Amino acid sequence: MTRRLGAVGGLLVGVSVIVFAMIRLIPGDPARVLLGTSGGDAEMLASIRDELGLDDSVPVQYFRWLGRVLHGDFGRSFSQQKPVSELIVANVVPTLQLTVVALVVAFVGGVAVGMIAALKRGSVADTVLMGSSVLLLSIPSFWLGLLLLLLFGVQIPIFDVLGGTGLSGAILPGITLGLGGVGYIGRFVRSSVIEAHRQSFVVTARAKGISERRVLTRHTARNAVLPVLTITGLQVGSVLSGTVMVEMIFSRPGLGRLLVDSILARDYLTVQAVVLLTCLMYALINLAVDLLYPVLDPRVLRGRA
Repeated sequence: MTRRLGAVGGLLVGVSVIVFAMIRLIPGDPARVLLGTSGGDAEMLASIRDELGLDDSVPVQYFRWLGRVLHGDFGRSFSQQKPVSELIVANVVPTLQLTVVALVVAFVGGVAVGMIAALKRGSVADTVLMGSSVLLLSIPSFWLGLLLLLLFGVQIPIFDVLGGTGLSGAILPGITLGLGGVGYIGRFVRSSVIEAHRQSFVVTARAKGISERRVLTRHTARNAVLPVLTITGLQVGSVLSGTVMVEMIFSRPGLGRLLVDSILARDYLTVQAVVLLTCLMYALINLAVDLLYPVLDPRVLRGRA
């Protein structure tokens, strides 16, 4: 537990250093860069330099900025003239909705595809499912999103697909993001189920006369699906990076769209906050997966002991 928390803390410290250096490494005066093409007057430049502490040494600037971030103060957005924290609060919930839907689609769909393919190993169904998995992994999310938008937004309008901020509006974008994970997790589950079928405890259960269905649900599936938790946690990174494009396609508010708008507007304080928060979300979700794994599989704790 302590080692995991230390690893997460070290990751966040490293990310904070990179995020802090984002503005300082830009060629030229960071204050003029933040003002963009307008340039501003001398008073405005002085105000920005004072707010960012650009006249202090770099270590002093970093620790002062980090202290404000730990108190939830990310500065003020120069493009929207609002505190960055307000923009984050307004956009984090839609992104979390989209992430949850995508992970549920990837996990449930991937487990179902992998289990069926493993049980039908060598059959036509196995070939079709694994071929479809490769296809899902190969399709870019932006292209798949446009196809689903055309199908379910124009031809068969059954989803709230444009600008929806509720959970219903996250279903189709979530499916768009999650289908790639279905292919990835499905292939992993298939391999895990096939490997679990060869284990001695499965052979023993069959020798005792236990029905094939119970062997599958109580022994094979339980042991084969557990490693998928780790894979699902790793999928969070792909989902969070995919929200940038999917939120733009579906005209949906969120951190991804806020990040793109901020980059185009040279609003680097907002970019800093979004990148830092995204890394924090990724680290916390993977930490939760690591802590949940020993609960579901006590052998992990016994192995460490």
